[in-house]
Amino acid sequence: MDSMYRDAPPDAPLWPYSAATLRKGFTQILKVLQLPTTKTATTRPFDLGTMRPGGATWMLHQTESPEYVQRRGRWLSARVMEVYLQEVMVTTFSERIQPKRRFLIQLCSGEFAAVLERVIAFLDTGIPPKAWYALITQNTCKCSDQGHWK
Repeated sequence: MDSMYRDAPPDAPLWPYSAATLRKGFTQILKVLQLPTTKTATTRPFDLGTMRPGGATWMLHQTESPEYVQRRGRWLSARVMEVYLQEVMVTTFSERIQPKRRFLIQLCSGEFAAVLERVIAFLDTGIPPKAWYALITQNTCKCSDQGHWK
Protein backbone atom coordinates (compact mmCIF):
# COMPACT_ATOMS: atom_id res chain seq x y z
CA MET A 1 0.00 0.00 0.00
CA ASP A 2 2.88 2.35 0.75
CA SER A 3 4.19 2.15 -2.82
CA MET A 4 0.77 2.70 -4.35
CA TYR A 5 -0.47 5.57 -2.20
CA ARG A 6 2.72 7.24 -0.92
CA ASP A 7 2.24 10.37 -3.06
CA ALA A 8 -1.54 10.58 -2.65
CA PRO A 9 -3.06 13.21 -0.40
CA PRO A 10 -4.69 11.78 2.76
CA ASP A 11 -8.20 12.52 1.48
CA ALA A 12 -7.66 10.93 -1.94
CA PRO A 13 -10.06 8.11 -2.84
CA LEU A 14 -8.62 4.59 -3.06
CA TRP A 15 -10.27 4.14 -6.48
CA PRO A 16 -10.12 7.44 -8.42
CA TYR A 17 -12.17 6.21 -11.39
CA SER A 18 -15.88 5.62 -11.88
CA ALA A 19 -17.82 2.73 -10.39
CA ALA A 20 -18.59 1.62 -13.95
CA THR A 21 -14.87 1.33 -14.69
CA LEU A 22 -14.39 -0.84 -11.62
CA ARG A 23 -17.36 -3.08 -12.54
CA LYS A 24 -16.08 -3.41 -16.11
CA GLY A 25 -12.62 -4.44 -14.90
CA PHE A 26 -14.12 -6.96 -12.51
CA THR A 27 -16.24 -8.42 -15.32
CA GLN A 28 -13.13 -8.72 -17.49
CA ILE A 29 -11.41 -10.72 -14.75
CA LEU A 30 -14.42 -13.05 -14.58
CA LYS A 31 -14.23 -13.53 -18.35
CA VAL A 32 -10.49 -14.34 -18.23
CA LEU A 33 -11.22 -16.92 -15.54
CA GLN A 34 -14.09 -18.26 -17.67
CA LEU A 35 -16.63 -17.63 -14.91
CA PRO A 36 -20.23 -16.55 -15.53
CA THR A 37 -20.78 -12.83 -16.05
CA THR A 38 -24.57 -12.83 -16.39
CA LYS A 39 -27.33 -14.19 -14.21
CA THR A 40 -29.19 -17.24 -15.47
CA ALA A 41 -31.79 -19.55 -14.01
CA THR A 42 -29.04 -21.70 -12.47
CA THR A 43 -26.16 -19.29 -11.86
CA ARG A 44 -25.53 -15.95 -10.24
CA PRO A 45 -22.17 -14.43 -11.15
CA PHE A 46 -19.76 -12.94 -8.67
CA ASP A 47 -19.98 -9.17 -8.44
CA LEU A 48 -18.33 -6.48 -6.36
CA GLY A 49 -20.94 -7.08 -3.66
CA THR A 50 -19.50 -10.56 -3.09
CA MET A 51 -16.05 -9.25 -2.25
CA ARG A 52 -16.66 -8.31 1.42
CA PRO A 53 -18.50 -11.48 2.40
CA GLY A 54 -16.14 -13.57 0.27
CA GLY A 55 -13.15 -11.94 1.95
CA ALA A 56 -14.64 -12.50 5.40
CA THR A 57 -15.24 -16.16 4.58
CA TRP A 58 -11.68 -16.52 3.30
CA MET A 59 -10.28 -14.83 6.42
CA LEU A 60 -12.30 -17.13 8.67
CA HIS A 61 -10.87 -20.16 6.87
CA GLN A 62 -7.34 -18.74 7.17
CA THR A 63 -7.45 -17.66 10.81
CA GLU A 64 -10.17 -19.90 12.28
CA SER A 65 -10.96 -16.94 14.53
CA PRO A 66 -14.50 -15.56 14.27
CA GLU A 67 -13.60 -12.82 16.78
CA TYR A 68 -10.72 -11.61 14.61
CA VAL A 69 -12.89 -11.61 11.48
CA GLN A 70 -15.65 -9.75 13.34
CA ARG A 71 -13.19 -7.10 14.52
CA ARG A 72 -11.57 -6.70 11.07
CA GLY A 73 -14.97 -6.53 9.39
CA ARG A 74 -16.16 -3.99 11.94
CA TRP A 75 -19.34 -5.93 12.66
CA LEU A 76 -20.95 -5.07 15.99
CA SER A 77 -22.05 -8.63 16.69
CA ALA A 78 -21.29 -12.15 15.59
CA ARG A 79 -24.90 -12.45 14.41
CA VAL A 80 -24.47 -9.59 11.94
CA MET A 81 -21.19 -11.10 10.74
CA GLU A 82 -22.87 -14.46 10.11
CA VAL A 83 -25.03 -12.81 7.46
CA TYR A 84 -21.89 -12.07 5.48
CA LEU A 85 -20.20 -15.42 5.83
CA GLN A 86 -20.77 -17.63 2.83
CA GLU A 87 -19.15 -20.93 3.71
CA VAL A 88 -21.93 -23.07 2.27
CA MET A 89 -22.23 -20.99 -0.90
CA VAL A 90 -18.45 -20.95 -1.45
CA THR A 91 -18.23 -24.71 -1.01
CA THR A 92 -21.14 -25.51 -3.29
CA PHE A 93 -20.06 -22.97 -5.92
CA SER A 94 -16.47 -24.19 -6.03
CA GLU A 95 -17.67 -27.78 -6.39
CA ARG A 96 -19.68 -26.79 -9.46
CA ILE A 97 -16.76 -25.12 -11.25
CA GLN A 98 -15.48 -27.30 -14.07
CA PRO A 99 -12.00 -28.73 -13.40
CA LYS A 100 -10.48 -26.78 -16.33
CA ARG A 101 -11.80 -23.49 -14.95
CA ARG A 102 -10.78 -24.38 -11.39
CA PHE A 103 -7.25 -25.09 -12.66
CA LEU A 104 -7.19 -21.72 -14.45
CA ILE A 105 -8.28 -19.91 -11.27
CA GLN A 106 -5.61 -21.69 -9.22
CA LEU A 107 -2.99 -20.98 -11.88
CA CYS A 108 -3.72 -17.26 -12.00
CA SER A 109 -4.19 -16.80 -8.26
CA GLY A 110 -0.95 -18.65 -7.63
CA GLU A 111 0.85 -15.92 -9.56
CA PHE A 112 -0.72 -13.04 -7.66
CA ALA A 113 2.16 -12.56 -5.21
CA ALA A 114 4.77 -12.52 -8.01
CA VAL A 115 2.75 -10.06 -10.11
CA LEU A 116 2.16 -7.83 -7.09
CA GLU A 117 5.88 -7.84 -6.32
CA ARG A 118 6.67 -6.77 -9.89
CA VAL A 119 4.04 -4.02 -9.85
CA ILE A 120 5.45 -2.63 -6.60
CA ALA A 121 8.91 -2.61 -8.22
CA PHE A 122 7.43 -0.77 -11.23
CA LEU A 123 5.87 1.81 -8.91
CA ASP A 124 9.08 2.23 -6.96
CA THR A 125 11.15 2.75 -10.11
CA GLY A 126 8.67 5.02 -11.87
CA ILE A 127 7.72 2.71 -14.74
CA PRO A 128 4.45 4.04 -16.19
CA PRO A 129 1.36 1.83 -15.71
CA LYS A 130 0.76 1.69 -19.48
CA ALA A 131 3.90 -0.46 -19.80
CA TRP A 132 3.02 -2.92 -17.03
CA TYR A 133 0.96 -5.37 -19.07
CA ALA A 134 3.73 -5.92 -21.59
CA LEU A 135 6.36 -6.24 -18.87
CA ILE A 136 4.31 -8.62 -16.72
CA THR A 137 3.29 -10.92 -19.54
CA GLN A 138 6.83 -11.32 -20.92
CA ASN A 139 7.68 -14.90 -19.95
CA THR A 140 6.36 -14.53 -16.41
CA CYS A 141 2.63 -14.98 -16.46
CA LYS A 142 1.33 -18.50 -16.99
CA CYS A 143 -2.15 -17.13 -17.65
CA SER A 144 -0.88 -15.20 -20.66
CA ASP A 145 1.24 -18.17 -21.77
CA GLN A 146 -1.93 -20.24 -21.85
CA GLY A 147 -3.54 -17.60 -24.08
CA HIS A 148 -6.06 -16.51 -21.43
CA TRP A 149 -4.97 -12.86 -21.23
CA LYS A 150 -4.76 -12.16 -24.92
